[in-house]
Amino acid sequence: MMQQPLPISLEALDPHITPFASSDPMPEWQVHQNVVCSFSLVFVLDPPKQRVALGMKKRGLGHGLWNGFGGKPLPGEQMRDCAKRELEEESGLVVALDDMRLKGRIGISRPSKHMDAPAELVDIHVYVCQNWTGIEKETEEMIPRWFDIAGLPYQQMWPEASIYVFPLLSLALHRYADKQLWGRVEYDEGRGDSAGVYAVEDEQYGIQSSIDCPSFQSLARWVFAFV
Repeated sequence: MMQQPLPISLEALDPHITPFASSDPMPEWQVHQNVVCSFSLVFVLDPPKQRVALGMKKRGLGHGLWNGFGGKPLPGEQMRDCAKRELEEESGLVVALDDMRLKGRIGISRPSKHMDAPAELVDIHVYVCQNWTGIEKETEEMIPRWFDIAGLPYQQMWPEASIYVFPLLSLALHRYADKQLWGRVEYDEGRGDSAGVYAVEDEQYGIQSSIDCPSFQSLARWVFAFV
């Protein structure tokens, strides 16, 4: 599949395409130039058991939330190499580069922590793999665990996960093997209301989490489509 540009404004998509999830029509999305960083995100699938490996973040942004594995590339590092390295560092699972398939690009716009600064757009490259070696183990950053795909812990994941993760995994498992998921997410720009702070608690692992920036309290709008 030919590499497409980051769907910052989704201008590369047919405006008449039908998203599988959208809060606003795609033509209403505007260009967003403030891309501050790019990250890899990896989901390891076990098709025979219909399960996926997730990790609970132990520190930093997203502390206490379940997500795939990944992070920021090192200087000069290709994104797929970054995805492979971060997966091994965070979970102990080892995947060959050839088994790391790019299945999505998501632009996530979050309000800046600085009051007068423009929102920041994060470019996330989403990979899926179904072959691995090694056994999952707790690391300095993550607590890995296998979840049934039909029973993911959405209440302890980033809000947009409940919209796109299941369709993404279904895409990889069942059909549309040549398709990718493209998406754009914007968080609410409201500030100063602590009642909206996202907080979770996990009894099994004893981790309490709060995203202490009120800017992360809720999604403002989103659009996801298969291309």
